[in-house]
Amino acid sequence: MSHLSRFTSVECSVTVVGRVLDVYLANTEHINNWDLVDLSVPQIIGAWCRERGDDGVILRLADSEDLWEKRMSVVANYEYYRHGELGSGLVVIEKLLEDEHDLIQKANGWMLREIYKRVDEGIVEDFIRKYYAKMPRTTLRYAIERMPEDKRKRYLRGEF
Repeated sequence: MSHLSRFTSVECSVTVVGRVLDVYLANTEHINNWDLVDLSVPQIIGAWCRERGDDGVILRLADSEDLWEKRMSVVANYEYYRHGELGSGLVVIEKLLEDEHDLIQKANGWMLREIYKRVDEGIVEDFIRKYYAKMPRTTLRYAIERMPEDKRKRYLRGEF
């Protein structure tokens, strides 16, 4: 395959991915349950943002009043974690930490657990210590689920 052919295929791929993202974002009102969000957002929004090094879309979704768009902002960062990177994950989780909806609390805890497993345990431990007093119990339980049992029990008691 010639250089021009490869460049053209990459250019077409970038254009298609951008259009998929545009269509996705224009139709978020139809992406309205946790499994649709969780199965699609990392590969569409997360991959697009990570590839460009631009989390503007994720951060705008975090500011939304819509439950599903907020969840999209949390789960989109999973694409970063899969590659051992943090992305805007902690910024989004911190912004939505006191959200009262259990689906946001669960998503926050799930993503903290993924950061713990795939990026850096210490980052999550520091985050929990810093925000323990205002962290919903659901978020905490999801976040510490894969920690060793003795550590998990200490974190539940707030003993660091």
